Amino acid sequence: VKVVDLVSVHLLEHMAKEEATMLPLVRRHFSVEDQDTLMRRARARVPPDFLSELIPWMINALTLDDRVGLIRNLLRAAPFDDFTAIAAIIARSVMLGETAQDNWEELVLRVPELQGYTARALEDRKAEAGSAVGEIYRVHKAIRIELNGIVAQAKELESHSPPDPRVASLLLKRVVFLQRMVDDHSKAEDDIVLPELETRVPGISKKYEDEHSEERELFKTLREKLVELQCIADEGQASVLVRSVQGLARALKDDM
Repeated sequence: VKVVDLVSVHLLEHMAKEEATMLPLVRRHFSVEDQDTLMRRARARVPPDFLSELIPWMINALTLDDRVGLIRNLLRAAPFDDFTAIAAIIARSVMLGETAQDNWEELVLRVPELQGYTARALEDRKAEAGSAVGEIYRVHKAIRIELNGIVAQAKELESHSPPDPRVASLLLKRVVFLQRMVDDHSKAEDDIVLPELETRVPGISKKYEDEHSEERELFKTLREKLVELQCIADEGQASVLVRSVQGLARALKDDM
């Protein structure tokens, strides 16, 4: 916990210094066009696979006004192909349940141009959803939405000191249900889909079987912590457990 606090304090102080000193200097010494060039060069260094995680994360983390500002700035400064790729990432994250539908609809209302850039991506995803494999996409979407809810509910544990056992109990029921759903889904993949795929892509089964095993261990630890949390009265120990539960919930979300 102390290490987490140290990292947090360091990053917050570092960003505050940049915002107070470096960024005003960039604004003073570089034209808007030069700033755009700098940002394009910076974006070009981000690996595409990480960008597909980064953009939805930012969309979900920012306020509506900040989301609009982000998209408007990208629309103004990014090359056509770059912005089209970013818009497709956002649309795909909505289809997968990684970005809330409300966030998307509000964004399109404020930046109507976004709809045109994402139309092709949405059509491609709809075609995928209409196939047999689309069933797996829908299961994954439901899991992601439920994980988002679990992470949000884990944050509510902090609203009482010590945590309300009823909140922990409801969260435990939610986790148990989700684990059953994930276990059934993983077993179907392990027993049916992956063995067939292994005949065409040798070595792929082991990777996903190991990941499924890691997921089961995360669920097991999370359940144990929630059971323990319902029986603890010491505020200090409860606070440590709450942070552990929140960390495990986030780890599950990231792993899925």
